[in-house]
Amino acid sequence: AAVGVTELINEYTNFLVTANDEFEKLQQTMCGYCICRQPYEGFMIGCDSCEEWYHGPCVGISESQAEKCDKYVCVRCNTLKVYNDNVSTIAAVVRKWSSATGLVKARTADDQRYGRKTRQADRDYGKHKETLEKYKVEMKFLQQRIGSQADAANAQFGIGKTVGLTKEETTLLDKIQKAQSSADTIAKRIEGYRAELIERKNREGTENSMSSNLKKWCRMIKKEILAPVTMEEADSSRPKSELMSSPMEKAK
Repeated sequence: AAVGVTELINEYTNFLVTANDEFEKLQQTMCGYCICRQPYEGFMIGCDSCEEWYHGPCVGISESQAEKCDKYVCVRCNTLKVYNDNVSTIAAVVRKWSSATGLVKARTADDQRYGRKTRQADRDYGKHKETLEKYKVEMKFLQQRIGSQADAANAQFGIGKTVGLTKEETTLLDKIQKAQSSADTIAKRIEGYRAELIERKNREGTENSMSSNLKKWCRMIKKEILAPVTMEEADSSRPKSELMSSPMEKAK
């Protein structure tokens, strides 16, 4: 049946009449989608990363669930991302401990990242504290003005200040509370950065105590697996045949 459909598609250019809709259906019939590599059929969902289409039942997503998703990333793209992240982490560790220069660069980069975060947080905190103090001063003058007006009214008409806050006071108080909340949030972030620095310094101390083993291990990984110098070293770093699956054995 598949051969017959393929022949129809190949003969389409010689047809005397056009049948675009039917031709498109034939093409879709022969095109494999999803992890099952079957034709486009039923509810399908597209990956926003690789733009491949998947059958909902094959990936365990219903149409109602898909409507609630702003973005869908397929299992292959997720797996590839995890793989790339892990490879980057391993490469960074190997570079860090393969030479004294690599260690200095890695720790300098950590210090710079920490410095950028803390400087930005300090600037944000200072900005919000400045705004908070400004609002507090405004509230003080507002209450003094309202108090003076109330005293004047009391002296003239025997009417004291009404109970509760005025609209101006309520608006300003709301601004003060928001500025205080923002400043408190940033202060907690700064405390988190300080704890992060202590943790990093403790980790560096542990690394230093293991530095000889780390250097030896990373140099071995780099020489025998990541960047072998000779073909013999490259072949020796391959997985043993008894540990390889059939596809891996064929790729060898």
